Amino acid sequence: MKWKDCLPKPKVGERMNPSREQIRFMERENKEFPVNRLVEIPPEEWPIVSPANLIRVMRSFDFMVQIYAEPNEVLRLSINRCAFDRKSGRWVDGITWDDLQHLKTLAGYGDQTAYELYPPDGDMVNAANIRHIWIMPNSPEYMWRRAL
Repeated sequence: MKWKDCLPKPKVGERMNPSREQIRFMERENKEFPVNRLVEIPPEEWPIVSPANLIRVMRSFDFMVQIYAEPNEVLRLSINRCAFDRKSGRWVDGITWDDLQHLKTLAGYGDQTAYELYPPDGDMVNAANIRHIWIMPNSPEYMWRRAL
């Protein structure tokens, strides 16, 4: 059994409420992964019901990176910590800009531009402590660049 199989499946809007045993199981499984490297998770270990556009899942001791194919040659990296905060009923928060940049590189996209979006208030969805970055096929003209 993998941790994804032992966590409860809350309904939309409900908190996850894993048992102490489930959290300990997840913590033990985390120790099987390296700290500073992402390991590809084979599709047969993904949840049985996965979005059709999910193309890769990668893990480290601290993070899970799910990669989705979006329209127009865009990839979405959805990143969360592999630790659960019982008090909030969510994944542990606090993924920094440096974490995102490093994980983008570890996932193989270090030479590509990524965006993080901040939607209008009316379109905001914050159901879990998961950060999303979109890998774009081209860099925008207005992007800052290091002077050579």
